[in-house]
Amino acid sequence: MRQAATQANPMRTIALQKLIDTEIWLTTIVAVIIWGMMSQPGYAQREGVTIENGSMLSRDRRIVWQLRQYHQQGQLTLKHDQVKEQLDKPLPEKISLPTVSQEQKTGGQVYETARKALVRIGYARMISSPNRWSFNIANGYAIAENGIIATCHHCIAPDDDVTEAWLIAVTADERVYPVTSVIAANERMDTAIVKVEGLKCSALPLNDQVSPGDVSYLLSDPFGVRGYFSTGIVNRFYWQNVRNQDPQTLFGAASYRINLSTEWAPGSSGAAVLDTFGNAIGHVATISPLSEQYFQRGFRLEDDDESDKNENTLPKDEEQLKEDRYFEDKVLITLHEAVPARAVRLLAESVNEQLTKKQAELVNELNQFLEKKTVGTEAKSSDKK
Repeated sequence: MRQAATQANPMRTIALQKLIDTEIWLTTIVAVIIWGMMSQPGYAQREGVTIENGSMLSRDRRIVWQLRQYHQQGQLTLKHDQVKEQLDKPLPEKISLPTVSQEQKTGGQVYETARKALVRIGYARMISSPNRWSFNIANGYAIAENGIIATCHHCIAPDDDVTEAWLIAVTADERVYPVTSVIAANERMDTAIVKVEGLKCSALPLNDQVSPGDVSYLLSDPFGVRGYFSTGIVNRFYWQNVRNQDPQTLFGAASYRINLSTEWAPGSSGAAVLDTFGNAIGHVATISPLSEQYFQRGFRLEDDDESDKNENTLPKDEEQLKEDRYFEDKVLITLHEAVPARAVRLLAESVNEQLTKKQAELVNELNQFLEKKTVGTEAKSSDKK
């Protein structure tokens, strides 16, 4: 019996071997397919789209390394005290603004346009030893091809307690450049225009032909989170503290703001807000979280009468204090406020006008000098005769 069974086994063995061979063959094919999939480039997004560094911008070692190199070579040129002087007395330089774009773009194309023009602006300083650096940077954007960058005035105005710091620029791909000079500044407008020598990046045209409901885009670094892109709409235009000014003048344009529903936070200041054509329609200035308490206690128009103003000083009972404390943290809406592109354009044009006027004065002085010299020469010739 045992022998018969043993003799019958070769048939089973052949069948079993075929099954095993088939399984090995299938397993091999699956393995090859998986390996092929793993070896091919994989994209969780369209090819060529940037994947941002997930670490906070303030911890970027590449920026620190470049700062050390610039410092060792003595190439950090503009200190905080010089910036303070130049904010009061800027060093004007011709600004060639690009023509407003009329070519409609997709959201992805607007993102690429914004990224190419993004230039972060802020201060770097050494802490405790030559090998340790810290930097605090916000956003800015190129408005002309030759390294001319617009940002917020408050982003580059140095604090009073700063002992030594240098103004720097950092591109979207973390290349560091020393800021060379302040070309123009307007504190009321919360705008400054600086020059970054050697920086080559795409410039954004300035478009002031926008209205509530128009789509807006923003690329910025809220709280140092890099490359956050959002979309929204223009909510409204409003006057700040003044009314009925001429918005076509520099003073008038500096006195109003735009509310937009694009997302930003501290760290986004100075970033360009773009339209669907890739033009800058303004730049980030402030945020205002509004609560119930803001309207009940803090919000007063400038022309409120004295009775309204004194209402805020009335003694509060314990229940009212509890209610106030509750609403202090109850934010109902956050207003996002931007400086309009018209203001930036007028500021840039005022720089060019200033240079043209100065050039005309120099030409006039030269002509007067030459005229006096000619008269003197003729007088000498007459005397000799």
